[in-house]
Amino acid sequence: MSIVLLGLVLLVLLGAGAFALALARSGKQQYEAQGQIVPGVASEAPASWAGAHTPEAKLHRRLGAAMRGLREVAGAPGEEVRLLELRVELEQQALEIDRRLIAASHLPATAKGPALAQAEQAVTAVEQAAGAIIGQVALGSTATDRALADVTERIHFAAQAREELERLDGLGSEASGGSWAPDWVTRDPTDTPDPDEGGTPQAGTA
Repeated sequence: MSIVLLGLVLLVLLGAGAFALALARSGKQQYEAQGQIVPGVASEAPASWAGAHTPEAKLHRRLGAAMRGLREVAGAPGEEVRLLELRVELEQQALEIDRRLIAASHLPATAKGPALAQAEQAVTAVEQAAGAIIGQVALGSTATDRALADVTERIHFAAQAREELERLDGLGSEASGGSWAPDWVTRDPTDTPDPDEGGTPQAGTA
């Protein structure tokens, strides 16, 4: 009888150990997934960024949140081929911005500030483009060519911001003269130039 009880105790302990191991493995996978910008694509961001309050960690999480929002509508009836292509394009831009953000986090203090300011502009452009795509997926077949052009333009803004971030990363310690907002950052893609004024219109909020 005691042998049977001992066997049952061992089975219970083994079962509990296997459950704890599976739970830990699942938690680790969820933790890693939260650090990914695009689901299924590993990020080189430090694990500490998952809960850190540094500017670079917050920007990293904002990128991830924007891309997860996109994936939630992936495959929806309203995601037509053109919108699918735009989503994939934006995901690639977000991955590259994340890589540049990680590089910027290692810059000297005098160069990091301008680079992170530019990174924030890039992340904001990605968030706006993601929101525009999600909105068009909701509209489905009623999405107009003008609306699709607006999404494309916003992705173009994100690409330009990434290029500027790459430039600042490359300057290293020389990039200490401050950051600035290029014309495309302050321009709403729905605005068109006024031929009478001959300038680029300035937008309020996108």
